[in-house]
Amino acid sequence: MANCFQPPFISRLAAEDRCHLNGLAIVNGRAKYVTAVSQSDVAEGWRDPFVPAKLIAVRMEVVL
Repeated sequence: MANCFQPPFISRLAAEDRCHLNGLAIVNGRAKYVTAVSQSDVAEGWRDPFVPAKLIAVRMEVVL
């Protein structure tokens, strides 16, 4: 997929919710940051009760 954002900790793009991307910040009309609940790389991995939930900011350099 051209011009799709992929967090550096995600091994491949797939139609599943691995890290639960849930926020987007726009700077000067372009996507700049996204937030995710966890750094999981498995389907629904962000829901794992043994992995503490945390918010991370991922810098984006791709125009969506």
